[in-house]
This record gives sequence, structure tokens and C-alpha cells, in this order.
Amino acid sequence: MNSPKNHNLLIVSLITILFLISFIGNAQTADFKVQHIQDDIEETGGTNTNFTAVNSLNSTVELANNNRKVHAGANTNSGTLDGDDMSGARQLTGVNTLTYYREAASKNRDMRFNTSLWEYIGPTGGGNEFIVRGRYTITLNGSTNSTTQALTGITNAAKCIPFITGIMNDATKDDADSTTAIAYLENATTLRVQKGSDDNDVIIYITLVEFTGNNWTVLHGDSGNSNSDTGTVTLRNGSDGTGTATNVSSWNEAAIFSHFRGDNQDSGDNDAIADLWPVIKPGSNNQTVDWTFHSNHDSDGQNRHFVHVLINTGLNVTRFQNTSKNSGETAIDITTAGLSDVNQALIVGSSTSSGMVQLMVEDGGITI
Repeated sequence: MNSPKNHNLLIVSLITILFLISFIGNAQTADFKVQHIQDDIEETGGTNTNFTAVNSLNSTVELANNNRKVHAGANTNSGTLDGDDMSGARQLTGVNTLTYYREAASKNRDMRFNTSLWEYIGPTGGGNEFIVRGRYTITLNGSTNSTTQALTGITNAAKCIPFITGIMNDATKDDADSTTAIAYLENATTLRVQKGSDDNDVIIYITLVEFTGNNWTVLHGDSGNSNSDTGTVTLRNGSDGTGTATNVSSWNEAAIFSHFRGDNQDSGDNDAIADLWPVIKPGSNNQTVDWTFHSNHDSDGQNRHFVHVLINTGLNVTRFQNTSKNSGETAIDITTAGLSDVNQALIVGSSTSSGMVQLMVEDGGITI
């Protein structure tokens, strides 16, 4: 698609896939605590200090609740939204402070952010332990589409996930493709980050987590460059998506965290929502993950998908799919998940739409 299109707030068609992750208690004391936070943030950014303080920044990861990694848009019709309007980030900057970032020149409308704070509260060295190894802001400007970040303190690169917690993009006309990125570890000392498009000033926020406990397995997959509307990524045991193809023990115990990078040879083309945000789900076997764009998707062949799959027999992962043509909020019945405590559950969602429209609140930001 080469015409302008980031645009109106009327949903034509939408597919949302949710992974509801609950934690099975293997002992009297739970190892995890989850807090779900929703805020409407103005263009100058903001903070939330009204949640229960976490014990440590090193034991808590802030997770964006959608595949766009930014926000869900405004809760009323906002007209045309350009790249800077669609960008945003959150970062845990203190044990009781979640800080939000938006582009100062973006549309003067509140945008809705949904975030889960996932905290490890188990014993040091426990089987379910994870440790935050660092929080990074990675700058990629103009035609610089790829860079590395030096790392320290990593024990096993293959058991790490760099969670993207937001993407800033200063484009004031179209160019939503600059609000896409992938991140993975090349090795224990090098983080690789790439953005879409060959223009605009972009900042990518990353919280790097190493799943140190013996109960965790992490697999990774890289599509390489693609222009396909649908496709499959093979899961491997190397942090960079290489190595031995490896099975997931059970998809009921595995969560998929996906990254996507748009075309990077030009800017302002193929930058509709349909072009940039696919839905992600398990593949036809225990060794693959599938992606699917809306049928309006276009690419010049530089699309790239990267997935990180987190596995633990103590996870109970239930998947839901909703196809809706409604604007506004859509409720999805999650009764079959058997959830008894929202503070013991995470949501990981992905959604796509026709691409001639901008997602509404709760279609791009998913809450329990």
C-alpha cells in the first residue's frame, strides 16, 4: 500500500488473539505477583504511582499488553493518526513509579496504555526465578536501522528475553513503519535491535530479563526477510534464532512474545496497520509459530518477525480468539481459563485490522 493510511477510528475488521497465562501454585506461597495498570496519558507523558510498590526493579518486568508495544489509541474518534501519534512507551523507573513517554508534538489527545507488572516474589535461586538484567533506551535515527547494545551480567543468553516496552517515533506524517522493532541477543554480551523504515528518529525501550530458574525454557525464532501475508517461524535453542530446532513441550505451558519489524528500505510506504501488526499463534506442530496479517497487508520483502517462547510446566496458558467489526470495547469471555485470581495471571495479546483504520481502545490494549 503506497497511499497514506494510518487513519480513521472506525473498525472494519479485527482479529484479536489472547494468551491468558496463569501460574499454577506448586507450593503454599506463590512465586509471582501481577498488577494490571491502565492509564490514559496526554501527549506530554506522565507517571503512575498509585500501584503497590514492587520489592525490586531487578525482580519486576513491565509488559505491554499488545503486539504494537505502544498504546491502544484514543477512546474517541481522533481522525488521522501519524507515526508520532501512534508511538509511546512505558518503563518502570522506581519501585512505585511507572513512567510513560509520548512524542511532544503528537496529537493532543489522551492515549490509553495497558501494562502488566510481573514480579518474581519467590526465593533467591528458586526454580521459577527471573532477574531483570537491564533497562535500555536504544536510539536509531534516520537510515540507521540496526544497532547493538553491550551487555553484562548475563549467565545464559538463550534463557533471555528482551521485552520491548515501547517505541517512540517522531514522524509527523504517516511513517508508522518506524514504530516497529525486533530485539534479540546475539550472545551473552550483545543485544541486537532493529527498526522499520529508513527515516525518522526512533527510541526503543527494552527491559531485558534472564529466566534463571531451572523450571524455565526459552526458545527463539527468526523469520528472516519476508513479504508474505502468512508464514511460519521455526523455534530454535539459540538466542539469535539459530541453533537446533527444538519442540515446545506443550503449548498449554508456553507463551509467545512476538516482535515485528516493517520494511526498512524506504519510509512512508506499506505503513498501514494491516501492513505492520500480525496476529501470532502456535503453528501446526510443537516446533513452529505462525503469523497472519490482514489480507490488505503489503510489503516490499523486508518484513521480519522474531519470536521468543517462554516455557514452564507451572504455566497454564489458555488461548482465545475474537473476530469483531465493532468499534470501542469488546468483552471476551475467559471463563474456560478457570481463573480465580487476576493477580496470578498475565495477558499477552495480538491483533490486526483492515489497515485503513486506527485501532480503538481495548482492541489494541487488552485488559483482564
